[in-house]
Amino acid sequence: MNYPFVQINSESSIQVEYGALPIVQVGNRAYESVYGEDVTLVCGISSEPFINNVYWTKDANGTQTIINQRSVGFQDLPDVKAPIPTIEISFGDSVDLICNVKANPLHDLVYWEHNVTGVIRRIFKETDGANGCTVENPSLSIDYVTNTVSGLYTCFAKNVVGVSHSSAINVTVKGGLPEVVIDVRNYKTIYGNKIVLDCKVTAYPKVSLVYWQKQSNNVITTLYNGSVGTEGITIDFPSLVLTRPVNADSGIYTCFASNIAGTQKSLSTKLTVEGGLLKFEIHPK
Repeated sequence: MNYPFVQINSESSIQVEYGALPIVQVGNRAYESVYGEDVTLVCGISSEPFINNVYWTKDANGTQTIINQRSVGFQDLPDVKAPIPTIEISFGDSVDLICNVKANPLHDLVYWEHNVTGVIRRIFKETDGANGCTVENPSLSIDYVTNTVSGLYTCFAKNVVGVSHSSAINVTVKGGLPEVVIDVRNYKTIYGNKIVLDCKVTAYPKVSLVYWQKQSNNVITTLYNGSVGTEGITIDFPSLVLTRPVNADSGIYTCFASNIAGTQKSLSTKLTVEGGLLKFEIHPK
């Protein structure tokens, strides 16, 4: 249907012409987009006379929002993005988990969630050991990384429209407690013959201390580098060397290693010392 419109020419005469409503067409009837990514809804318009206003409407949950050229991103949930999806960090270092937030209306709360095998804890700006998590600085900084830091981290932001979140950041911590291994579970030696109780240690961060413990008759004795009758028990050579074992050296032995993450021990090994000094008994006639 055509509708009249008025045009005033240069001679100040009035001329009535006819035109039609604008023809408005959208490019697609449905769109799919990845959360947090930009999306363009295509609209084509043809009109005679020329159009003087364009706007969109958004209907969601019974609420209609008008979007025009004065709308700044229009009112919606915050746009929360974590640009780095995977982080590998060494034990004892610090780490920054980057989060970028754009919101209209402005967001008034930021927090993070830490997910470890389905167990979730929330991290706020007041959480001990964490920095950031604020409206001005939504990123999360952790000053000292331990094995408990590993897991999935998600950044959340809230405004009056609601709460939205980033994709998860997978954080992996390298290192931790030492790995201490004794391969041989039983040793036997002859009285006075030198024997090595083997211990292998691998660790990151590096080991700062190695020692052994011996248990015999419910008594525990701790052996360090330089203990009488021993060799080894060092960072470079953690194995225990008994230079001249005697019967009293028989017992259960365990190797220990420590670094800044803590102390770890091996499985135990048993040492049996056979033989010994001859015993003479004098019986009176």
